[in-house]
Amino acid sequence: MVLGAGKYMMKRVLQVLLASLPLLGLGCAMPFQEPRPEILQPTEGLTEGFIGLTETQARALARSRNVPFRVVQRDGKDLAVTFDFRRGRINAQVRENVVFAYTVEGEPGEKVQKPQNDDRPNSSTNIIRPDCLRFFDGCNHCVRSQSGGPAACTKMACAEYAPARCLSRKKDPSS
Repeated sequence: MVLGAGKYMMKRVLQVLLASLPLLGLGCAMPFQEPRPEILQPTEGLTEGFIGLTETQARALARSRNVPFRVVQRDGKDLAVTFDFRRGRINAQVRENVVFAYTVEGEPGEKVQKPQNDDRPNSSTNIIRPDCLRFFDGCNHCVRSQSGGPAACTKMACAEYAPARCLSRKKDPSS
């Protein structure tokens, strides 16, 4: 009698397990959700107005518009970047801490501004004069041994740049 009850119990457990397998399979399946339209097509106007901004200002503008932003070239040197594709991401080129050109992933063409040192407040020709012996270039501290000579700078990696400024100038011998 006990043997018959054991067979019945095993048969019943097996039936319950087999009946629950489809439910377990359905429970693990993730429903497909179509991405939001603004991810597939960036809204017009969100990717405008970056040229002429400092890198920090451009990052803040992109963040406020919820648009991905990265610098791919700084002062003529290409930076290491990933090859992932993110539609609508701003790939900026920065010269002297100012965005002068950028592309938008998924859109044809490049937006470029011709560099003009006279109207750019962050231009090093307007800030760091040759008689400046110690200066901050926006990221690193630099030192010169003589006016107009080469500068030795620290090599810090900076995510965001500050305005460049002179820290000490060569004293005028006549004063």
